[in-house]
Formats: sequence, structure tokens, C-alpha cells
Amino acid sequence: MEKTRQKSPFEVFGTPLVLQLMPPNFDPDMGPEVNVSVWLRLVDLPLDLWNLMTVSKIASYIKTPLTTDFKTLRRETMDGPRIQVIMNTAQWPRDAINILLPSGDYLDQKIEYEFMPKYCPSCKVFSHLVEECIGRQTSGK
Repeated sequence: MEKTRQKSPFEVFGTPLVLQLMPPNFDPDMGPEVNVSVWLRLVDLPLDLWNLMTVSKIASYIKTPLTTDFKTLRRETMDGPRIQVIMNTAQWPRDAINILLPSGDYLDQKIEYEFMPKYCPSCKVFSHLVEECIGRQTSGK
């Protein structure tokens, strides 16, 4: 079971399928917690903050960091550092965080995600957002 789970995510008809262990106090009405690795980019991060320690601290504030794209840390691309993090895709991620700079000023740091699975909390299905939910439209909610 563990070997199979570690090989996920699988793809079924182009949709990611992530296998996870069932929690001990499982309740079918509770929302899903699907932790997957996601690449994000720190957009317009000041160049003096482009170092492994700072980027790792920012990533750990967002979620659990896995790895950093060293190509961006070496400033071979100017789009901003790329970081791979593990996050719960059933919760919509933040698009910015406030960072306290060494000067005492605050920076509103923008975050872009390369791919976030669409999740509908209304019908608890990954594939669409709540605004696109057919079940919501037909039930009149």
C-alpha cells in the first residue's frame, strides 16, 4: 500500500489522482485535505533577497518547502525565484504575503502558482471552482 501511495499522483483521463491514508477519525462530511507539491514563483522579489536562506524562509511561511529552483537563485531568469512546496490544494492559497525587510519597511510580496487544482467546496470535487458548479446551479443555491 505504501509503495503505491508514494508513486502518486497518478493521472486518470488527464486529472491528477492523489492517494492518501484515511485519517483515524474519518468523517465523510469533512472537507478533503489533499497535500500535493506545487511550484510557486515570488514575483518581483527584490534582488537583494534572492538568496537560499531568504527564499526558504518565505517559502516556509507559505507552506512546507521542498526544493528551490537554483536556476532562478543564480538569477539566470528574472521572473522571480521558483520554489516547490507541499500544500493543501482544497484550500485556496494566498496570492501575497507581507514581509518585514531589514530596513524596517514591509513588502507586499506577490505569489504566483504554476498549477493549482480546481476544487469546489460545494460538491467537494476537484475539477471546477464553486462559481462553475453545476450542482449548485441546479439545486438553486
